[in-house]
Amino acid sequence: MRAATYLRALLALMCCALLQAAPSGEPVTVMVESYPPFVNEGGTAPAGPYVQAFTQLAAAQGVAARMQLVPIRRALLMAEKSPGHCVLALNYAAETTEVLLYLGRVAPMYVWAYAKRGWSGRLTRVGDLKRYRVGAINMAELRLLLEQEGVAYEPLQISGKGAQMLAAGRFDVLLSDIGPALETANSVAPLERRLVVLRADRWLACHPKTSPLVVAKLRLALREGLFAESTEPIWSRHGLSDYYQQVRREWPGATKP
Repeated sequence: MRAATYLRALLALMCCALLQAAPSGEPVTVMVESYPPFVNEGGTAPAGPYVQAFTQLAAAQGVAARMQLVPIRRALLMAEKSPGHCVLALNYAAETTEVLLYLGRVAPMYVWAYAKRGWSGRLTRVGDLKRYRVGAINMAELRLLLEQEGVAYEPLQISGKGAQMLAAGRFDVLLSDIGPALETANSVAPLERRLVVLRADRWLACHPKTSPLVVAKLRLALREGLFAESTEPIWSRHGLSDYYQQVRREWPGATKP
Protein backbone atom coordinates (compact mmCIF):
# COMPACT_ATOMS: atom_id res chain seq x y z
CA MET A 1 0.00 0.00 0.00
CA ARG A 2 2.80 2.37 0.92
CA ALA A 3 4.65 1.52 -2.28
CA ALA A 4 1.54 2.25 -4.36
CA THR A 5 1.01 5.58 -2.61
CA TYR A 6 4.66 6.53 -3.16
CA LEU A 7 4.42 5.56 -6.83
CA ARG A 8 1.31 7.70 -7.36
CA ALA A 9 3.00 10.68 -5.69
CA LEU A 10 6.11 10.18 -7.83
CA LEU A 11 4.05 10.00 -11.02
CA ALA A 12 2.20 13.20 -10.06
CA LEU A 13 5.49 15.03 -9.50
CA MET A 14 6.84 13.78 -12.82
CA CYS A 15 3.67 14.92 -14.57
CA CYS A 16 3.95 18.41 -13.09
CA ALA A 17 7.63 18.58 -14.05
CA LEU A 18 6.84 17.59 -17.63
CA LEU A 19 4.06 20.15 -17.88
CA GLN A 20 6.37 22.90 -16.65
CA ALA A 21 9.20 21.89 -18.95
CA ALA A 22 7.25 21.17 -22.11
CA PRO A 23 6.78 23.99 -24.62
CA SER A 24 3.14 24.98 -25.01
CA GLY A 25 3.28 25.90 -28.70
CA GLU A 26 1.48 29.00 -29.97
CA PRO A 27 0.76 31.76 -27.44
CA VAL A 28 -2.73 31.81 -26.00
CA THR A 29 -4.80 34.93 -26.62
CA VAL A 30 -6.42 36.15 -23.41
CA MET A 31 -9.11 38.81 -23.62
CA VAL A 32 -10.16 40.94 -20.68
CA GLU A 33 -12.55 43.85 -20.21
CA SER A 34 -11.60 47.15 -18.59
CA TYR A 35 -12.27 46.80 -14.87
CA PRO A 36 -10.50 49.49 -12.79
CA PRO A 37 -8.57 49.22 -10.59
CA PHE A 38 -7.90 45.57 -11.48
CA VAL A 39 -7.78 45.96 -15.27
CA ASN A 40 -6.86 49.34 -16.69
CA GLU A 41 -6.54 50.63 -20.21
CA GLY A 42 -2.84 50.96 -20.96
CA GLY A 43 -2.77 52.26 -24.51
CA THR A 44 -3.20 49.37 -26.92
CA ALA A 45 -2.79 46.70 -24.23
CA PRO A 46 -4.52 46.15 -20.89
CA ALA A 47 -2.67 46.77 -17.64
CA GLY A 48 -3.33 46.35 -13.94
CA PRO A 49 -2.85 43.60 -11.33
CA TYR A 50 -5.18 41.05 -12.94
CA VAL A 51 -3.25 41.28 -16.20
CA GLN A 52 0.22 41.30 -14.67
CA ALA A 53 -0.50 38.51 -12.19
CA PHE A 54 -2.01 36.28 -14.87
CA THR A 55 0.86 36.89 -17.30
CA GLN A 56 3.43 36.10 -14.61
CA LEU A 57 1.70 32.93 -13.42
CA ALA A 58 1.16 31.66 -16.98
CA ALA A 59 4.79 32.37 -17.94
CA ALA A 60 5.98 30.39 -14.91
CA GLN A 61 4.25 27.36 -16.46
CA GLY A 62 5.69 28.02 -19.92
CA VAL A 63 2.59 29.65 -21.44
CA ALA A 64 2.98 32.91 -23.32
CA ALA A 65 -0.21 34.97 -23.03
CA ARG A 66 -1.11 37.71 -25.50
CA MET A 67 -3.37 40.03 -23.51
CA GLN A 68 -6.04 42.02 -25.34
CA LEU A 69 -8.50 44.60 -24.05
CA VAL A 70 -11.89 43.58 -25.45
CA PRO A 71 -15.49 44.36 -24.35
CA ILE A 72 -16.93 41.30 -22.65
CA ARG A 73 -19.65 40.52 -25.21
CA ARG A 74 -17.22 40.59 -28.11
CA ALA A 75 -14.67 38.62 -26.08
CA LEU A 76 -17.22 35.87 -25.49
CA LEU A 77 -18.07 35.67 -29.19
CA MET A 78 -14.40 35.50 -30.16
CA ALA A 79 -13.58 32.85 -27.55
CA GLU A 80 -16.54 30.71 -28.66
CA LYS A 81 -15.28 30.67 -32.26
CA SER A 82 -11.49 30.55 -31.92
CA PRO A 83 -9.33 27.80 -30.35
CA GLY A 84 -6.50 29.27 -28.29
CA HIS A 85 -8.66 32.19 -27.14
CA CYS A 86 -9.67 32.73 -23.52
CA VAL A 87 -11.59 35.26 -21.43
CA LEU A 88 -10.11 36.41 -18.11
CA ALA A 89 -12.17 37.52 -15.10
CA LEU A 90 -15.43 36.14 -16.45
CA ASN A 91 -18.52 35.84 -14.28
CA TYR A 92 -19.82 32.27 -14.27
CA ALA A 93 -22.92 31.72 -16.39
CA ALA A 94 -24.47 28.30 -16.92
CA GLU A 95 -25.32 29.04 -20.55
CA THR A 96 -21.67 29.66 -21.47
CA THR A 97 -20.52 26.27 -20.14
CA GLU A 98 -21.94 24.77 -23.32
CA VAL A 99 -19.54 26.73 -25.51
CA LEU A 100 -16.57 27.55 -23.24
CA LEU A 101 -14.31 25.53 -20.96
CA TYR A 102 -14.00 27.02 -17.46
CA LEU A 103 -10.42 26.37 -16.32
CA GLY A 104 -10.27 27.91 -12.87
CA ARG A 105 -11.33 30.63 -10.50
CA VAL A 106 -9.06 33.67 -10.67
CA ALA A 107 -10.51 36.11 -8.12
CA PRO A 108 -13.41 36.70 -5.77
CA MET A 109 -16.21 39.12 -6.49
CA TYR A 110 -18.18 40.77 -3.70
CA VAL A 111 -21.40 42.48 -4.72
CA TRP A 112 -22.32 45.21 -2.24
CA ALA A 113 -25.30 47.47 -1.79
CA TYR A 114 -23.87 51.00 -2.02
CA ALA A 115 -25.54 54.26 -1.04
CA LYS A 116 -24.47 57.88 -1.00
CA ARG A 117 -22.80 58.92 2.23
CA GLY A 118 -25.37 59.96 4.79
CA TRP A 119 -28.27 58.13 3.13
CA SER A 120 -30.98 57.48 5.72
CA GLY A 121 -32.31 54.18 4.31
CA ARG A 122 -32.06 50.92 6.23
CA LEU A 123 -30.67 47.67 4.79
CA THR A 124 -30.22 44.54 6.87
CA ARG A 125 -31.10 41.86 4.30
CA VAL A 126 -31.59 41.57 0.55
CA GLY A 127 -35.39 41.73 0.86
CA ASP A 128 -35.13 45.28 2.24
CA LEU A 129 -34.13 46.45 -1.25
CA LYS A 130 -37.77 46.18 -2.33
CA ARG A 131 -38.44 49.49 -0.59
CA TYR A 132 -35.96 51.46 -2.71
CA ARG A 133 -35.00 52.33 -6.28
CA VAL A 134 -32.19 49.93 -7.20
CA GLY A 135 -29.60 49.89 -9.96
CA ALA A 136 -27.66 46.66 -10.48
CA ILE A 137 -24.76 45.39 -12.58
CA ASN A 138 -25.60 42.79 -15.22
CA MET A 139 -24.67 39.47 -13.62
CA ALA A 140 -26.53 36.16 -13.87
CA GLU A 141 -26.16 35.19 -10.20
CA LEU A 142 -27.31 38.63 -9.08
CA ARG A 143 -30.29 38.67 -11.45
CA LEU A 144 -31.43 35.30 -10.11
CA LEU A 145 -31.11 36.43 -6.49
CA LEU A 146 -33.07 39.63 -7.03
CA GLU A 147 -35.80 37.80 -8.91
CA GLN A 148 -36.08 35.25 -6.11
CA GLU A 149 -36.40 38.07 -3.56
CA GLY A 150 -38.90 40.00 -5.69
CA VAL A 151 -36.64 43.05 -5.97
CA ALA A 152 -37.30 45.37 -8.92
CA TYR A 153 -34.17 46.97 -10.32
CA GLU A 154 -32.71 48.92 -13.22
CA PRO A 155 -30.00 46.91 -15.03
CA LEU A 156 -26.86 48.88 -15.80
CA GLN A 157 -25.80 48.80 -19.44
CA ILE A 158 -22.36 50.12 -18.49
CA SER A 159 -21.24 48.91 -15.07
CA GLY A 160 -18.62 51.62 -14.68
CA LYS A 161 -21.30 54.34 -14.78
CA GLY A 162 -23.13 53.06 -11.70
CA ALA A 163 -21.36 55.28 -9.17
CA GLN A 164 -22.06 58.44 -11.17
CA MET A 165 -25.70 57.46 -11.65
CA LEU A 166 -26.09 56.86 -7.92
CA ALA A 167 -24.48 60.21 -7.12
CA ALA A 168 -26.87 61.90 -9.57
CA GLY A 169 -29.91 60.41 -7.80
CA ARG A 170 -30.89 57.98 -10.57
CA PHE A 171 -31.56 55.40 -7.87
CA ASP A 172 -31.20 55.01 -4.09
CA VAL A 173 -29.02 51.92 -3.97
CA LEU A 174 -26.35 50.62 -6.33
CA LEU A 175 -25.59 46.90 -6.42
CA SER A 176 -22.05 46.51 -7.66
CA ASP A 177 -18.68 45.04 -6.82
CA ILE A 178 -15.59 46.40 -5.15
CA GLY A 179 -14.51 48.43 -8.19
CA PRO A 180 -16.73 51.47 -7.61
CA ALA A 181 -15.76 51.65 -3.93
CA LEU A 182 -12.07 51.82 -4.79
CA GLU A 183 -12.57 54.20 -7.72
CA THR A 184 -14.68 56.71 -5.80
CA ALA A 185 -12.84 56.57 -2.47
CA ASN A 186 -11.60 60.15 -2.92
CA SER A 187 -14.36 61.51 -5.14
CA VAL A 188 -16.69 64.40 -4.37
CA ALA A 189 -19.53 61.94 -3.76
CA PRO A 190 -18.00 58.93 -1.97
CA LEU A 191 -20.10 55.84 -1.47
CA GLU A 192 -20.91 53.82 1.61
CA ARG A 193 -21.06 50.04 1.57
CA ARG A 194 -24.24 48.99 3.39
CA LEU A 195 -24.73 45.26 2.80
CA VAL A 196 -23.00 42.29 1.17
CA VAL A 197 -25.58 41.10 -1.33
CA LEU A 198 -23.66 38.32 -3.08
CA ARG A 199 -20.31 36.56 -3.08
CA ALA A 200 -19.21 35.03 -6.38
CA ASP A 201 -16.09 34.09 -8.33
CA ARG A 202 -14.43 35.31 -11.49
CA TRP A 203 -13.06 32.68 -13.85
CA LEU A 204 -10.76 32.00 -16.77
CA ALA A 205 -12.68 30.32 -19.61
CA CYS A 206 -11.31 29.18 -22.96
CA HIS A 207 -12.43 27.71 -26.26
CA PRO A 208 -12.95 23.97 -25.60
CA LYS A 209 -10.56 22.98 -28.41
CA THR A 210 -7.67 24.97 -26.97
CA SER A 211 -4.51 22.83 -26.79
CA PRO A 212 -4.87 20.27 -23.95
CA LEU A 213 -1.29 21.01 -22.90
CA VAL A 214 -2.04 24.74 -22.62
CA VAL A 215 -5.23 23.97 -20.68
CA ALA A 216 -3.33 21.74 -18.24
CA LYS A 217 -0.66 24.37 -17.70
CA LEU A 218 -3.19 27.14 -17.14
CA ARG A 219 -5.07 25.04 -14.60
CA LEU A 220 -1.80 24.53 -12.77
CA ALA A 221 -0.97 28.24 -12.95
CA LEU A 222 -4.30 29.19 -11.36
CA ARG A 223 -4.20 26.87 -8.34
CA GLU A 224 -4.44 29.98 -6.14
CA GLY A 225 -6.18 32.21 -8.63
CA LEU A 226 -4.32 35.48 -9.17
CA PHE A 227 -3.27 35.63 -5.52
CA ALA A 228 -0.33 33.24 -5.30
CA GLU A 229 2.48 34.37 -3.01
CA SER A 230 4.62 35.19 -6.03
CA THR A 231 2.12 37.88 -7.11
CA GLU A 232 2.23 39.88 -3.88
CA PRO A 233 4.71 42.48 -5.27
CA ILE A 234 2.33 43.14 -8.17
CA TRP A 235 -0.61 43.90 -5.87
CA SER A 236 1.65 46.03 -3.68
CA ARG A 237 2.82 48.16 -6.63
CA HIS A 238 -0.81 48.96 -7.38
CA GLY A 239 -1.54 50.02 -3.80
CA LEU A 240 -3.72 46.95 -3.18
CA SER A 241 -1.68 45.14 -0.52
CA ASP A 242 -4.54 45.18 2.00
CA TYR A 243 -6.94 43.76 -0.58
CA TYR A 244 -4.43 41.05 -1.51
CA GLN A 245 -4.00 40.04 2.14
CA GLN A 246 -7.76 40.03 2.70
CA VAL A 247 -8.31 37.74 -0.27
CA ARG A 248 -5.51 35.42 0.89
CA ARG A 249 -7.24 35.13 4.27
CA GLU A 250 -10.86 34.85 3.21
CA TRP A 251 -11.16 33.46 -0.32
CA PRO A 252 -11.10 29.65 -0.59
CA GLY A 253 -9.73 29.91 -4.12
CA ALA A 254 -6.47 31.37 -2.79
CA THR A 255 -5.77 28.31 -0.65
CA LYS A 256 -3.63 25.61 -2.18
CA PRO A 257 -5.36 22.21 -2.47
